[in-house]
Amino acid sequence: MDILLIIIVFGLFYLVHFTSVMHSGGLKVLPIITYIIALILYLIPVIFIKEESANQFENLMLILNIGVLLYGIMGVRGLWSRPLKVKIQELTKSSDSMITQQKYDKIESMKINLEIDKYKGIISLVMSLIFMITMSIKASSQYKEDFAFGNIIILFIFIAIFVIYIIIDTILRIIKGRWRLISIRPLLMSIWLFIFIMILLIQR
Repeated sequence: MDILLIIIVFGLFYLVHFTSVMHSGGLKVLPIITYIIALILYLIPVIFIKEESANQFENLMLILNIGVLLYGIMGVRGLWSRPLKVKIQELTKSSDSMITQQKYDKIESMKINLEIDKYKGIISLVMSLIFMITMSIKASSQYKEDFAFGNIIILFIFIAIFVIYIIIDTILRIIKGRWRLISIRPLLMSIWLFIFIMILLIQR
């Protein structure tokens, strides 16, 4: 069961990339069917792993917690696209007088990635939320307290990253003359983690 859950949770990382390509190609139904199958497979270990099997249950909680973080980061990165938009605008502006085929292809590729990232962001946050809800339902009060404390430490790490990114943003603003606001990503991730911690503590 542990192995099945690991394959599903981390396999979803590649599934998101695969279905985002299908989505950008105009395929809508196949990605939905794929995620329904993945959800059914996900529920098998979630339902059958009980707290009585301490080792398996701890592994379940740990894998789900990693899933919350991994797909939360992917979701925030995909939805906050300003840094990529600024880069596209800079390339377009620098190519106003004369645009080479190479630059044109690069700009078009980045625009496609922009659309794909939105899809990845939405799907990833939904997955992260599913893992949050699963943990809040399955875990006992003790497990919730333990994981809430662990995530508080991770929250402080993201806050520290946020402060560092603010400095980088300021430097880039001085050099380039535009705000890229890359600091918003760790800020949003900190908010997402705070929500997760609150869910764990409130549901005790």
